[in-house]
Amino acid sequence: YQRRVHGGTEHDMWPGLRVTTPQRDSACPLTLTVVLYHVVAGGVPSAADVKACIAEMELLYQSCNWSGKLKDAPLHTTPLTVAHMAGIIQKVTTQPYAPSSGFVKDADTFPH
Repeated sequence: YQRRVHGGTEHDMWPGLRVTTPQRDSACPLTLTVVLYHVVAGGVPSAADVKACIAEMELLYQSCNWSGKLKDAPLHTTPLTVAHMAGIIQKVTTQPYAPSSGFVKDADTFPH
């Protein structure tokens, strides 16, 4: 199912790897997050910079084996169940959100 709880730092208690020859189940969906950073001279992108960024992302999308809107994706149809909610409630209860304790050092300074 496609629900995520992004709170807390602990995912689970892992006792160690038991499977020595793992194989991906192709029937299960795969979620991948890709972050692209495009740095431009002077900090302000030109029209050409924006077009180059868009072209790079379009190539990335074309390299995937599926194309379309997320709502039409073949494996995004499972409803949120009571069992899913129970797991979310347990995670939020046992691992409540704790904001970071400070500020990012030199957040307003671009590295040289």
